[in-house]
Amino acid sequence: MKKALVLAAALFATASLAFGAGTCELDLDAVVGNGPDFIIAEVSDYIVVDIYMMVPGVEYGQSIGCIVGNFDGSLEYQGCVYHTPPSWAAVPPAVGEEITVQATSWGGTDLLNFNTPILVATLTFHAAADCSVDDLVVISGGVFDMMLGQVDFDVLIGGTVQIGTSATEEASWGAVKGLFR
Repeated sequence: MKKALVLAAALFATASLAFGAGTCELDLDAVVGNGPDFIIAEVSDYIVVDIYMMVPGVEYGQSIGCIVGNFDGSLEYQGCVYHTPPSWAAVPPAVGEEITVQATSWGGTDLLNFNTPILVATLTFHAAADCSVDDLVVISGGVFDMMLGQVDFDVLIGGTVQIGTSATEEASWGAVKGLFR
């Protein structure tokens, strides 16, 4: 838990940097570049997380990947859809506390231009536990480019999902409503 909080704090500190020298963003609100995102969900909701990547100066990449951490456990991993070209080999994610997402194209065709944010993959989670906050963080990742070699992401932007409401919030809201009865 401490590890997740430290990572989350580091992500919040880098949020204002937008896209810098290598960015991987977990987008929860369908607006790229404004993260880290915070959304509210109910138990049994499905949470869609788009993974965007950008590395200015890398015109074309041949391999991409990142590791997403879900340490709180109230979001259950459901699946992954890659948005890379059909010629790319998309590796099914390795799933545990960390989810490894990676795809490659060693044939030299359908190379991705990393100068703009590209949608690499979409992860789906199921909100499983009530009244909890779950952080999704990017632990590491990078792009392999034939000319530059490995380029690691400098900016890792995650997101937070609040599931349900806490007893304190319900009591406070009840008190506010009571003032107007």
